[in-house]
Amino acid sequence: MAPLRTFALSLIVLTAVMASAAGAATAQPQTAQALATLITAKGLGCKDFTADTGAGNSGISEGSCTVGHEFDVVLTVFTSHASLVKLLPNGKKNICAEMRQAHASTPTVFVIGPNWIATFESTVNAHPLAKALKAKTQTLKC
Repeated sequence: MAPLRTFALSLIVLTAVMASAAGAATAQPQTAQALATLITAKGLGCKDFTADTGAGNSGISEGSCTVGHEFDVVLTVFTSHASLVKLLPNGKKNICAEMRQAHASTPTVFVIGPNWIATFESTVNAHPLAKALKAKTQTLKC
C-alpha cells in the first residue's frame, strides 16, 4: 500500500507543479506598458510604445506602438477577462460610430488575449502577434 500512496502523492505534486507552471506561462500583463514589453520580447516591435494617459477609464490601461509594419496599434489591458468581456461590446460600438462619422472603410482587426486587446487595421500584422501570444483574431464588422 505504501508504494501506491507514494505514487498518488507524487501524482498530486506533479499536477500542482504543472498547474502552477501553466499559470506562470499564461501570466497576463497588468498594463499596456507590460503588454508592449511582452510584444517587444517576442521580436514584433512595440519599442516606440506611448502610454495613453487620457483614457480616463478606471481599470483600463491603454497605449499604442508599432507592431510589425503597422503604426499606432492600440493596446488595451483590462483588469480581468470578465472586464474585457463586459466592455468589449461598447468598445466595438464606439469604433463603428467613429468609423461611420469619418466615412472610413478600413477594416479593424482585434487580437484578443485573456485580459487584453490589440487593435489593428491589417490582418497581415495582427496574425503574427496572435500566433506569438497564443491569442485569437477577430475582424470587426460594423
